[in-house]
Amino acid sequence: MKKIAKILIISCLYLLPAFSQSVLLAAEGKQLSAQAEISLLTCAPGELLYEAFGHTAIRVYDPQNQIDWVYGYGAFDFNQPNFYLNYIRGNLLYRAHVSYFARFKRSYVRENRTIVEQVLKLQQAEKQQVFDFLQWNNLPENRNYLYDYFYDNCSTRIRDVFLKILAKQLQFDYTDSKPHSVRSLYDSYLAEQPWGDFGIDLAMGLQIDRTLSPFYYMYMPEFLMHNFDHATVERATGTEKLVARKHFIFQSRAEEKSTSILNNPTALFWLLFLLVLAKTVLDFKKLRRARWLDFSLFFVLGLIGILLAFLWFATNHRSTMYNLNLLWAFPFHVIASFFLLKKEISLWLKNYLLLTAILSILLIINFLVQVQVLNWAVFPILLMVLIRTFAIIKPRYILTRFRI
Repeated sequence: MKKIAKILIISCLYLLPAFSQSVLLAAEGKQLSAQAEISLLTCAPGELLYEAFGHTAIRVYDPQNQIDWVYGYGAFDFNQPNFYLNYIRGNLLYRAHVSYFARFKRSYVRENRTIVEQVLKLQQAEKQQVFDFLQWNNLPENRNYLYDYFYDNCSTRIRDVFLKILAKQLQFDYTDSKPHSVRSLYDSYLAEQPWGDFGIDLAMGLQIDRTLSPFYYMYMPEFLMHNFDHATVERATGTEKLVARKHFIFQSRAEEKSTSILNNPTALFWLLFLLVLAKTVLDFKKLRRARWLDFSLFFVLGLIGILLAFLWFATNHRSTMYNLNLLWAFPFHVIASFFLLKKEISLWLKNYLLLTAILSILLIINFLVQVQVLNWAVFPILLMVLIRTFAIIKPRYILTRFRI
Protein backbone atom coordinates (compact mmCIF):
# COMPACT_ATOMS: atom_id res chain seq x y z
CA MET A 1 0.00 0.00 0.00
CA LYS A 2 2.84 2.38 0.82
CA LYS A 3 4.39 1.91 -2.63
CA ILE A 4 1.01 2.48 -4.29
CA ALA A 5 0.63 5.69 -2.31
CA LYS A 6 4.06 6.85 -3.48
CA ILE A 7 3.14 6.15 -7.10
CA LEU A 8 0.03 8.27 -6.67
CA ILE A 9 2.08 11.07 -5.12
CA ILE A 10 4.56 10.95 -8.00
CA SER A 11 1.66 11.00 -10.45
CA CYS A 12 0.49 14.22 -8.82
CA LEU A 13 3.63 15.90 -10.17
CA TYR A 14 1.64 16.25 -13.38
CA LEU A 15 -0.50 18.79 -11.52
CA LEU A 16 2.43 20.88 -10.24
CA PRO A 17 2.50 23.39 -13.13
CA ALA A 18 -1.21 24.20 -12.75
CA PHE A 19 -0.98 24.36 -8.95
CA SER A 20 2.15 26.53 -9.04
CA GLN A 21 0.47 28.90 -11.47
CA SER A 22 -2.51 29.35 -9.13
CA VAL A 23 -0.19 30.10 -6.20
CA LEU A 24 1.76 32.60 -8.26
CA LEU A 25 -1.41 34.42 -9.29
CA ALA A 26 -2.69 34.42 -5.69
CA ALA A 27 0.53 35.98 -4.38
CA GLU A 28 1.31 38.33 -7.26
CA GLY A 29 2.65 41.63 -5.91
CA LYS A 30 2.04 40.65 -2.27
CA GLN A 31 4.15 42.17 0.49
CA LEU A 32 4.94 39.94 3.43
CA SER A 33 3.81 41.14 6.82
CA ALA A 34 6.02 41.62 9.88
CA GLN A 35 4.78 38.23 11.13
CA ALA A 36 6.25 36.40 8.14
CA GLU A 37 8.90 33.72 8.67
CA ILE A 38 11.29 32.06 6.23
CA SER A 39 12.41 28.55 7.19
CA LEU A 40 14.65 25.80 5.90
CA LEU A 41 12.92 22.40 5.92
CA THR A 42 15.09 19.28 5.98
CA CYS A 43 13.45 15.90 5.41
CA ALA A 44 15.06 12.60 6.37
CA PRO A 45 15.88 9.90 3.81
CA GLY A 46 13.12 7.59 2.61
CA GLU A 47 12.89 3.95 1.53
CA LEU A 48 13.32 4.40 -2.22
CA LEU A 49 16.70 5.04 -3.83
CA TYR A 50 15.85 8.54 -5.07
CA GLU A 51 14.79 9.39 -1.49
CA ALA A 52 17.98 8.01 0.10
CA PHE A 53 19.66 11.38 0.63
CA GLY A 54 16.67 13.28 2.01
CA HIS A 55 15.13 16.48 0.72
CA THR A 56 15.36 20.22 1.34
CA ALA A 57 12.79 22.97 0.85
CA ILE A 58 12.01 26.55 1.89
CA ARG A 59 8.88 27.38 3.87
CA VAL A 60 7.29 30.81 3.66
CA TYR A 61 4.83 31.32 6.52
CA ASP A 62 2.81 34.50 6.86
CA PRO A 63 -0.41 34.07 8.88
CA GLN A 64 -1.56 37.62 8.21
CA ASN A 65 -1.51 37.03 4.44
CA GLN A 66 -2.69 33.41 4.80
CA ILE A 67 0.50 32.12 3.22
CA ASP A 68 1.99 28.79 4.25
CA TRP A 69 3.79 27.51 1.19
CA VAL A 70 6.79 25.27 0.56
CA TYR A 71 9.18 25.97 -2.32
CA GLY A 72 11.51 23.29 -3.60
CA TYR A 73 13.51 22.06 -6.55
CA GLY A 74 13.80 18.76 -8.36
CA ALA A 75 10.33 18.12 -9.84
CA PHE A 76 10.02 17.06 -13.46
CA ASP A 77 7.33 16.63 -16.10
CA PHE A 78 6.78 13.16 -17.58
CA ASN A 79 5.25 14.82 -20.65
CA GLN A 80 8.56 16.33 -21.76
CA PRO A 81 9.52 15.23 -25.30
CA ASN A 82 11.96 12.28 -25.28
CA PHE A 83 11.57 12.00 -21.50
CA TYR A 84 13.40 8.70 -20.93
CA LEU A 85 16.18 9.39 -23.42
CA ASN A 86 16.81 12.83 -21.91
CA TYR A 87 16.76 11.35 -18.40
CA ILE A 88 19.40 8.76 -19.27
CA ARG A 89 21.57 11.25 -21.17
CA GLY A 90 21.43 13.91 -18.45
CA ASN A 91 19.44 16.38 -20.57
CA LEU A 92 16.18 16.22 -18.63
CA LEU A 93 14.77 19.55 -17.49
CA TYR A 94 13.91 19.68 -13.79
CA ARG A 95 11.92 22.51 -12.28
CA ALA A 96 11.27 24.63 -9.25
CA HIS A 97 7.89 23.95 -7.64
CA VAL A 98 5.62 25.15 -4.84
CA SER A 99 2.99 23.43 -2.69
CA TYR A 100 0.92 23.99 0.43
CA PHE A 101 2.84 23.25 3.63
CA ALA A 102 0.01 21.08 4.99
CA ARG A 103 0.16 18.87 1.91
CA PHE A 104 3.96 18.75 2.05
CA LYS A 105 3.94 17.74 5.72
CA ARG A 106 1.21 15.14 5.22
CA SER A 107 3.20 13.33 2.52
CA TYR A 108 6.35 13.04 4.68
CA VAL A 109 4.41 11.99 7.78
CA ARG A 110 2.73 9.29 5.68
CA GLU A 111 6.20 8.07 4.64
CA ASN A 112 7.45 8.26 8.26
CA ARG A 113 10.25 10.70 7.40
CA THR A 114 11.49 13.19 9.97
CA ILE A 115 11.02 16.90 9.15
CA VAL A 116 13.25 19.50 10.83
CA GLU A 117 12.52 23.22 10.57
CA GLN A 118 15.11 25.98 10.99
CA VAL A 119 13.47 29.40 11.22
CA LEU A 120 15.91 31.94 9.82
CA LYS A 121 16.75 35.27 11.41
CA LEU A 122 16.22 37.54 8.42
CA GLN A 123 15.38 41.21 8.18
CA GLN A 124 12.02 42.17 6.70
CA ALA A 125 13.55 43.31 3.40
CA GLU A 126 15.49 40.03 3.12
CA LYS A 127 12.35 37.97 3.73
CA GLN A 128 10.63 39.88 0.96
CA GLN A 129 13.59 39.36 -1.36
CA VAL A 130 13.58 35.60 -0.71
CA PHE A 131 9.82 35.44 -1.31
CA ASP A 132 9.99 37.54 -4.49
CA PHE A 133 12.85 35.48 -5.86
CA LEU A 134 11.05 32.20 -5.19
CA GLN A 135 7.93 33.54 -6.88
CA TRP A 136 9.98 34.74 -9.87
CA ASN A 137 11.87 31.44 -10.02
CA ASN A 138 8.57 29.54 -10.26
CA LEU A 139 7.36 31.44 -13.31
CA PRO A 140 7.04 29.13 -16.34
CA GLU A 141 9.87 30.90 -18.16
CA ASN A 142 12.24 30.66 -15.15
CA ARG A 143 11.54 27.40 -13.35
CA ASN A 144 13.28 24.86 -15.62
CA TYR A 145 16.95 23.91 -15.24
CA LEU A 146 19.36 21.07 -16.00
CA TYR A 147 19.73 18.97 -12.86
CA ASP A 148 23.02 17.57 -11.56
CA TYR A 149 22.87 15.00 -8.76
CA PHE A 150 25.90 16.36 -6.93
CA TYR A 151 26.44 19.95 -8.03
CA ASP A 152 23.00 21.37 -8.87
CA ASN A 153 20.23 19.62 -6.97
CA CYS A 154 17.37 20.39 -4.56
CA SER A 155 19.84 21.24 -1.78
CA THR A 156 22.45 23.32 -3.66
CA ARG A 157 19.71 25.39 -5.32
CA ILE A 158 18.34 26.40 -1.92
CA ARG A 159 21.83 27.17 -0.57
CA ASP A 160 22.31 29.44 -3.58
CA VAL A 161 19.04 31.28 -2.95
CA PHE A 162 20.38 32.58 0.37
CA LEU A 163 23.83 33.26 -1.08
CA LYS A 164 22.13 35.36 -3.72
CA ILE A 165 20.05 37.36 -1.22
CA LEU A 166 22.58 37.71 1.61
CA ALA A 167 25.71 37.74 -0.59
CA LYS A 168 28.95 38.24 1.37
CA GLN A 169 27.04 38.85 4.59
CA LEU A 170 26.41 35.09 4.84
CA GLN A 171 29.36 33.18 6.28
CA PHE A 172 29.64 29.40 6.76
CA ASP A 173 31.83 27.88 9.45
CA TYR A 174 33.78 24.83 8.25
CA THR A 175 36.08 24.42 11.26
CA ASP A 176 34.61 21.04 12.30
CA SER A 177 34.37 19.67 8.74
CA LYS A 178 36.10 16.39 7.96
CA PRO A 179 37.52 15.62 4.49
CA HIS A 180 34.98 14.00 2.17
CA SER A 181 34.54 13.13 -1.46
CA VAL A 182 31.21 12.94 -3.26
CA ARG A 183 31.39 9.14 -3.01
CA SER A 184 32.20 9.01 0.70
CA LEU A 185 29.29 11.35 1.43
CA TYR A 186 26.66 9.39 -0.45
CA ASP A 187 28.05 6.03 0.75
CA SER A 188 27.23 7.03 4.32
CA TYR A 189 23.54 7.30 3.34
CA LEU A 190 23.28 4.03 1.42
CA ALA A 191 23.93 1.47 4.17
CA GLU A 192 20.30 0.35 3.89
CA GLN A 193 20.33 0.55 0.07
CA PRO A 194 23.22 -1.86 -0.76
CA TRP A 195 22.05 -2.52 -4.32
CA GLY A 196 21.58 1.19 -4.89
CA ASP A 197 25.06 1.80 -3.50
CA PHE A 198 26.49 -0.88 -5.79
CA GLY A 199 24.73 0.54 -8.85
CA ILE A 200 25.79 4.13 -8.18
CA ASP A 201 29.38 3.11 -7.41
CA LEU A 202 29.40 1.12 -10.64
CA ALA A 203 28.26 4.07 -12.75
CA MET A 204 30.44 6.75 -11.16
CA GLY A 205 34.02 7.44 -12.24
CA LEU A 206 37.24 8.84 -10.82
CA GLN A 207 36.02 12.43 -10.48
CA ILE A 208 33.77 11.80 -7.51
CA ASP A 209 36.68 10.45 -5.43
CA ARG A 210 38.41 13.83 -5.25
CA THR A 211 38.26 15.51 -1.84
CA LEU A 212 35.66 18.28 -1.92
CA SER A 213 35.73 21.74 -0.45
CA PRO A 214 33.26 21.75 2.50
CA PHE A 215 31.13 24.24 0.55
CA TYR A 216 30.16 21.43 -1.82
CA TYR A 217 29.12 19.08 1.00
CA MET A 218 25.86 20.99 0.98
CA TYR A 219 24.61 18.95 -1.96
CA MET A 220 23.39 16.71 0.89
CA PRO A 221 20.33 18.14 2.70
CA GLU A 222 21.60 17.08 6.13
CA PHE A 223 24.92 18.87 5.54
CA LEU A 224 23.06 21.97 4.36
CA MET A 225 21.09 21.92 7.62
CA HIS A 226 24.29 21.45 9.64
CA ASN A 227 25.98 24.36 7.87
CA PHE A 228 22.97 26.61 8.41
CA ASP A 229 23.16 25.75 12.13
CA HIS A 230 26.68 27.21 12.25
CA ALA A 231 26.22 29.99 9.69
CA THR A 232 26.35 33.67 10.61
CA VAL A 233 25.23 36.91 8.98
CA GLU A 234 27.22 40.15 9.20
CA ARG A 235 24.98 43.05 10.23
CA ALA A 236 25.68 46.71 10.90
CA THR A 237 25.12 45.93 14.58
CA GLY A 238 27.46 42.90 14.57
CA THR A 239 27.49 39.20 13.73
CA GLU A 240 24.27 37.22 14.16
CA LYS A 241 23.43 33.54 13.86
CA LEU A 242 21.46 32.72 10.71
CA VAL A 243 19.13 30.27 12.49
CA ALA A 244 16.80 31.86 15.04
CA ARG A 245 15.33 28.57 16.27
CA LYS A 246 15.21 24.92 15.28
CA HIS A 247 12.61 22.25 16.03
CA PHE A 248 11.07 19.01 14.80
CA ILE A 249 7.86 19.31 12.81
CA PHE A 250 7.65 15.52 12.74
CA GLN A 251 9.90 12.84 14.22
CA SER A 252 9.85 9.42 12.58
CA ARG A 253 8.80 6.25 14.38
CA ALA A 254 11.18 3.29 14.70
CA GLU A 255 10.56 0.58 12.10
CA GLU A 256 11.98 -2.93 11.73
CA LYS A 257 14.23 -3.55 8.73
CA SER A 258 14.24 -6.91 6.98
CA THR A 259 17.59 -8.44 6.01
CA SER A 260 18.33 -11.02 3.31
CA ILE A 261 21.37 -12.18 1.38
CA LEU A 262 19.50 -11.17 -1.79
CA ASN A 263 19.52 -7.59 -0.53
CA ASN A 264 23.30 -7.64 -0.10
CA PRO A 265 25.24 -7.71 -3.40
CA THR A 266 28.60 -8.31 -1.68
CA ALA A 267 27.33 -11.40 0.14
CA LEU A 268 25.51 -12.62 -2.97
CA PHE A 269 28.59 -12.27 -5.21
CA TRP A 270 30.79 -14.04 -2.64
CA LEU A 271 28.30 -16.91 -2.71
CA LEU A 272 28.44 -16.94 -6.52
CA PHE A 273 32.24 -16.91 -6.32
CA LEU A 274 32.24 -20.02 -4.10
CA LEU A 275 29.89 -21.77 -6.53
CA VAL A 276 32.10 -20.81 -9.50
CA LEU A 277 35.19 -21.96 -7.61
CA ALA A 278 33.59 -25.31 -6.76
CA LYS A 279 32.45 -25.82 -10.37
CA THR A 280 35.93 -24.91 -11.68
CA VAL A 281 37.69 -27.36 -9.33
CA LEU A 282 35.22 -30.13 -10.19
CA ASP A 283 35.67 -29.56 -13.94
CA PHE A 284 39.46 -29.44 -13.56
CA LYS A 285 39.43 -32.91 -12.03
CA LYS A 286 37.24 -34.22 -14.85
CA LEU A 287 39.32 -32.46 -17.57
CA ARG A 288 36.41 -30.44 -18.92
CA ARG A 289 35.28 -26.81 -19.15
CA ALA A 290 31.86 -25.31 -18.43
CA ARG A 291 31.49 -23.27 -21.61
CA TRP A 292 28.02 -22.07 -20.65
CA LEU A 293 29.45 -20.62 -17.43
CA ASP A 294 32.17 -18.72 -19.29
CA PHE A 295 29.65 -17.44 -21.83
CA SER A 296 27.24 -16.28 -19.12
CA LEU A 297 29.90 -14.54 -17.03
CA PHE A 298 31.58 -12.64 -19.85
CA PHE A 299 28.33 -11.84 -21.65
CA VAL A 300 26.81 -10.23 -18.53
CA LEU A 301 30.01 -8.31 -17.78
CA GLY A 302 30.07 -7.09 -21.38
CA LEU A 303 26.50 -5.81 -21.14
CA ILE A 304 27.40 -3.91 -17.98
CA GLY A 305 30.42 -2.49 -19.82
CA ILE A 306 28.26 -1.28 -22.72
CA LEU A 307 26.06 0.58 -20.22
CA LEU A 308 29.07 2.15 -18.46
CA ALA A 309 30.61 3.16 -21.80
CA PHE A 310 27.31 4.73 -22.81
CA LEU A 311 27.16 6.71 -19.56
CA TRP A 312 30.72 7.95 -20.14
CA PHE A 313 30.74 8.75 -23.85
CA ALA A 314 27.10 9.30 -24.82
CA THR A 315 25.68 11.35 -21.93
CA ASN A 316 26.25 14.71 -20.26
CA HIS A 317 26.75 13.20 -16.79
CA ARG A 318 30.11 14.57 -15.64
CA SER A 319 30.38 12.08 -12.79
CA THR A 320 30.28 8.98 -15.01
CA MET A 321 33.49 9.82 -16.90
CA TYR A 322 36.88 8.11 -16.40
CA ASN A 323 35.35 5.00 -14.86
CA LEU A 324 37.83 2.23 -13.95
CA ASN A 325 34.97 -0.27 -13.67
CA LEU A 326 35.24 -0.50 -17.45
CA LEU A 327 38.50 -2.41 -16.97
CA TRP A 328 36.59 -5.45 -15.67
CA ALA A 329 33.20 -4.81 -17.26
CA PHE A 330 34.68 -4.44 -20.74
CA PRO A 331 32.15 -3.98 -23.59
CA PHE A 332 34.07 -6.38 -25.91
CA HIS A 333 33.40 -9.18 -23.43
CA VAL A 334 30.05 -9.53 -25.22
CA ILE A 335 31.82 -10.53 -28.44
CA ALA A 336 34.39 -12.70 -26.65
CA SER A 337 31.63 -14.58 -24.82
CA PHE A 338 30.34 -16.16 -28.06
CA PHE A 339 33.81 -17.43 -28.96
CA LEU A 340 34.03 -18.94 -25.47
CA LEU A 341 31.21 -21.31 -26.46
CA LYS A 342 33.65 -23.05 -28.80
CA LYS A 343 35.63 -26.01 -27.56
CA GLU A 344 38.93 -24.76 -29.01
CA ILE A 345 40.29 -21.41 -27.81
CA SER A 346 42.09 -19.40 -30.52
CA LEU A 347 45.36 -17.57 -29.89
CA TRP A 348 43.82 -14.07 -30.04
CA LEU A 349 41.21 -15.08 -27.45
CA LYS A 350 43.91 -16.46 -25.15
CA ASN A 351 45.78 -13.16 -25.38
CA TYR A 352 42.55 -11.25 -24.79
CA LEU A 353 41.82 -13.31 -21.68
CA LEU A 354 45.37 -12.87 -20.46
CA LEU A 355 44.95 -9.09 -20.72
CA THR A 356 41.65 -9.45 -18.85
CA ALA A 357 43.42 -11.33 -16.05
CA ILE A 358 46.16 -8.68 -15.79
CA LEU A 359 43.59 -5.89 -15.57
CA SER A 360 41.68 -7.84 -12.89
CA ILE A 361 44.86 -8.18 -10.82
CA LEU A 362 45.55 -4.44 -11.18
CA LEU A 363 42.03 -3.68 -10.01
CA ILE A 364 42.48 -5.95 -6.99
CA ILE A 365 45.61 -3.92 -6.17
CA ASN A 366 43.44 -0.81 -6.61
CA PHE A 367 41.48 -1.87 -3.53
CA LEU A 368 44.67 -1.10 -1.56
CA VAL A 369 45.81 2.11 -3.30
CA GLN A 370 42.29 3.34 -4.22
CA VAL A 371 42.96 5.29 -7.39
CA GLN A 372 39.21 4.90 -7.76
CA VAL A 373 37.13 3.63 -4.85
CA LEU A 374 35.41 0.46 -6.07
CA ASN A 375 32.44 -1.14 -4.39
CA TRP A 376 33.44 -4.19 -2.36
CA ALA A 377 30.92 -6.29 -4.28
CA VAL A 378 33.31 -5.98 -7.26
CA PHE A 379 36.05 -7.92 -5.43
CA PRO A 380 34.44 -11.39 -5.73
CA ILE A 381 33.54 -10.59 -9.35
CA LEU A 382 37.23 -9.96 -10.11
CA LEU A 383 38.11 -13.28 -8.47
CA MET A 384 35.50 -15.06 -10.61
CA VAL A 385 37.01 -13.51 -13.74
CA LEU A 386 40.50 -14.62 -12.69
CA ILE A 387 39.45 -18.18 -11.88
CA ARG A 388 37.57 -18.67 -15.14
CA THR A 389 40.35 -17.00 -17.16
CA PHE A 390 42.97 -19.37 -15.73
CA ALA A 391 40.61 -22.29 -16.28
CA ILE A 392 40.32 -21.37 -19.97
CA ILE A 393 43.88 -20.45 -20.95
CA LYS A 394 45.70 -22.69 -18.42
CA PRO A 395 48.70 -21.60 -16.32
CA ARG A 396 51.06 -23.31 -18.79
CA TYR A 397 50.10 -20.81 -21.52
CA ILE A 398 50.74 -17.88 -19.17
CA LEU A 399 54.21 -19.19 -18.29
CA THR A 400 55.01 -19.70 -21.98
CA ARG A 401 53.67 -16.29 -22.95
CA PHE A 402 55.97 -14.53 -20.49
CA ARG A 403 58.84 -17.00 -21.12
CA ILE A 404 58.96 -18.09 -17.48
